[in-house]
This record gives sequence, C-alpha cells and structure tokens, in this order.
Amino acid sequence: MRNPNNAPAFCKSDFEFGKLLGRGAVGRVWLVREKRLGRILALKCMRKRDILRYSSPAVLRRELCVHSTLRHRNVLRLYNWFSDSDNIYLLLEYAPGGDLFALHRPVSEPRARKLVAQTVEALAFCHSRGIAHRDLKLENILLGADGNVRLADFGWSAKDTQRRTTLCGTLDYLAPELATQKPHTRAVDAWALGVLAFELLVGRAPFTAPGRKETLQRITACTYTIPQSVSPLARQFLSSLLQTDPAKRMSLADARRHPWILKPSDSIQSKENSSPKD
Repeated sequence: MRNPNNAPAFCKSDFEFGKLLGRGAVGRVWLVREKRLGRILALKCMRKRDILRYSSPAVLRRELCVHSTLRHRNVLRLYNWFSDSDNIYLLLEYAPGGDLFALHRPVSEPRARKLVAQTVEALAFCHSRGIAHRDLKLENILLGADGNVRLADFGWSAKDTQRRTTLCGTLDYLAPELATQKPHTRAVDAWALGVLAFELLVGRAPFTAPGRKETLQRITACTYTIPQSVSPLARQFLSSLLQTDPAKRMSLADARRHPWILKPSDSIQSKENSSPKD
C-alpha cells in the first residue's frame, strides 16, 4: 500500500507525543505534534500482532484505500500512514471536540438537527464516491476544531454499489437486512442514520434490549416508540429512515431535503446538554 498522493514518509521520531485520546482492541490514538511543521494531529498506533488477532490486514487495507481518497469538510482527514517493525501508524486530523458518544443526551432539537444534517452530508458524499460506511454510530462521529461533524473509522466501509453479505457494524445500529444476514446495500447507512438521530433526540438507542437476541428481534420487527417530546417533523424524519424494507427507506438525497433538516435553525439552547462530559 502506498501513501496518499506520494506524501513524504514519516517515522515515529518525527512526532512529539501528548495525551492519549482513545484506545481500542488493535491500538491507541495519541495527540501528537509534528516536529518539522508544528502541526497538531492525531496518531493512531496499531500493533501488527493485534491486527492479526482482532482484525485482519485486509480490513486495514480497505480502510486506508477508502479513507485516503475522501476529501470533504465533514469527513475526518487521513493525511498519511507509515509503519515500523511492530506497528502501523495512521496520521489523522485531530478532532478536539471528541465524539458524539461523549455528549450529554438527549441534546436539544436544533443541536441534533445540525449534527444529523452534517452527518447526512458526509454520508451522501461517501455514497457519491461509491462508498458505504457500514459502521455509523455516535463513537464514529467526531467534532472538529470548528465544532462541525467529522465522519471517521472506515474499517467496515465497502467501495462498490453491489449487494453484499458481510455481517458488519454495531448491534444497536444493525439494519434488519444485516440482522437477518441478508444481502445489503448502502441503504444500511440510512437506517443507521435513523438510529443515530434517535439517540441524539431521545437519549437512547431505539431497539436496545437486555440481551442480544431480544435486540435483534426488536430490530427485525422494527419495534420502537418515539417519545411525545420529539417534534412531529423529527418523528416523521425518524420513521422514514427506520423502515424495515430498504426499498421504502428514505434515501440520503431525500433526507437532505427533508423539512426537519431544512427547518431554520433556532438558537441552540441548553448548552449543558450538548457539551462533552468531563
């Protein structure tokens, strides 16, 4: 795999390490400063042995090949990658606002609308490039220095428009066709968008149950209740996305034009409900 745009090669000593930003099964993400240019970035460090144990080189290769081609204001930038004998490093845009999972939820409806609208823009851009994200969730939506959405983590992405059968994604966000292991298309991203919008507006996922089996049953039956506190327009937006039949599910193009998304923004209230946790 070659670095994007023939970018100059890096090594670990080119960076000063700051705080730990996050960790996962295959590695950690650090705040770093590039010594030569002084840029503040995020460096994702993944041990090769952990990639083999918990993931696969093919998944990482797909993530790099897909992510490196994406340039959009609402997609987290992948600048470069490099490796040494033990690790693979991804040099990423630093998103100081953290992820949406860290928000106190529910957030105000104007705040939710802004976040969802920007997520729609990111997904629509990916789809225009023939890419399905397939793992949309609060943890994979970051907030940049400008306070706007950055779509991240393309490990499960697929760069084609054909129907696929790979089981991927996170339980609470699985579309019914994924939950039943049927062939699926990019419409799974529209379903996941509905789940994400529901979480922001209501404060919980729509289909969560005590056990995995019951959660899957709720997903396949599309059993959920929207609280009366959610406005009629937002309720209609959610129900249009959370359709069991992918053919009846609202497309991203229609989501961009939905009256709830296009509604003029009010001043964002209740800052305490939309700021990240300490």
